[in-house]
Amino acid sequence: MLKPILLNASKELFTQLNIPKSKQSWKSLKYGELDQVEVTNNPEPIFPRLDKEVEEDFIKDMINGKKIAPVVEEDFINIEDFLKVELVVGEILECAQHPNADKLLVSQINTGDRVRQIVSGIKGSYTAEEMVGKKVIVVIYLTHA
Repeated sequence: MLKPILLNASKELFTQLNIPKSKQSWKSLKYGELDQVEVTNNPEPIFPRLDKEVEEDFIKDMINGKKIAPVVEEDFINIEDFLKVELVVGEILECAQHPNADKLLVSQINTGDRVRQIVSGIKGSYTAEEMVGKKVIVVIYLTHA
């Protein structure tokens, strides 16, 4: 249930608890089905321990108005580009396995204004047949550029 929130941590949890891939999806959730979980021989901390002194200094600097260097992530877009993003609900009309890839599905999705073809790497979690008729959120980026 934490998978949508703790993206990377949930993968590590599944690995360290030896949860089989077949039991890692919402569809496979059934109360009491996993009555025993075997932890790996060498579990490693998933969340690093914070250094108390470093965190206290950081908070004191914030309180005292000291400029904190912003964290720069290259994967982020700026606000102007973000304002160009549209999220629309689409319905999957057709879905098939990609002819040249094992993990990709090719979907025909009606977003109201047109039918779009979208390739997604979700074959490990869904079959093409399961996807037909589902409603999905489609990110439409830079449509007004």
